[in-house]
Amino acid sequence: MPTQILEFSARVDKGKLVLSDRPAFIAAISSLDGKDIKLIVKQQTRTRTLSQNNLLWQIYTVISHDTGNTPQELHDIFKAMFLAEQVNFKGRWLTVPKSTTVLSTSEFSNYVDNIIRCAAEMGIYIPENGEIYE
Repeated sequence: MPTQILEFSARVDKGKLVLSDRPAFIAAISSLDGKDIKLIVKQQTRTRTLSQNNLLWQIYTVISHDTGNTPQELHDIFKAMFLAEQVNFKGRWLTVPKSTTVLSTSEFSNYVDNIIRCAAEMGIYIPENGEIYE
């Protein structure tokens, strides 16, 4: 039988766990009566914001004017350069870029900083945030 994964959101308030959907949590736990379970507590991080994503695509557009690559090509290129992970697929290790949609806001900022540094090394000036207009 495959492992069942249940995911619930909560927050800690004065040392107490406050569930966002307590009835659903109780129902899910009740369905596991008599079974051994493993609890994992993970602090939620905020994923990249829409404004961060918009800025990224504006940066791609600036770089594309100099390189001749489309913004989408640049997106794929930079993900391969800065977000590559090794994944084992049937005993074979493959390099697969992580999606920018799963990056936290700070990870996304680091990703954008890497792209700006790379552009600077190519002699491409990227205007400061707020100076770029579509």
